[in-house]
Amino acid sequence: MKKDSEEYICSKCSFKLETLGKLKSRKGVYFSFHYEEIKSLIWDFKFSNRKYISKEIAKFIKEPLNELIKELGIDVVIPVPISDTRMRERGFNQVEEFLKECNIKYETIERAKNTKHMYEIDSIEKRKENLVSVFKGNLNLHDKKILLVDDIVTTGSTIEEIKKELKSYNKTIEIFIFSLSVVRSYLKNKTNDGVK
Repeated sequence: MKKDSEEYICSKCSFKLETLGKLKSRKGVYFSFHYEEIKSLIWDFKFSNRKYISKEIAKFIKEPLNELIKELGIDVVIPVPISDTRMRERGFNQVEEFLKECNIKYETIERAKNTKHMYEIDSIEKRKENLVSVFKGNLNLHDKKILLVDDIVTTGSTIEEIKKELKSYNKTIEIFIFSLSVVRSYLKNKTNDGVK
């Protein structure tokens, strides 16, 4: 992969990712890649301030993601938010950026406090504790179909906490999940079947 220009992905890697990045559904989550397949791409996108990589990502997910939204009859798309601290550090929300490149309109919710990076926490229980009362989502979403969008699902703790918050304001909503990537351990873990 090229790392010094806006043509970040070489043609060989692009072809490989296009082949791997077919829309999949497991454990109640729609996703395009196993995280291990695009780890370096996501890492550079988020932590090396390469905002332009969102254009590269959109090449692989724009069509299937838009088709999924249509197929599910989604009314509102909500990207997983980042904290104000992360926004100052990074300068952008990575999920919002690839949604923009896919020409997908979205509504936002608030990440009310900064938390540790999830990859820094090994225990599932500690990850859950890390997210308690983090999200604020008092949108009026009654009787709507919602698509939560993330870049990585590791344990499902983040999306579960957001679902809980949204449903506390809206009892009649239906929530679906799309993630750019999912770690393989999540798919093997038998305790996360409740994600829908």
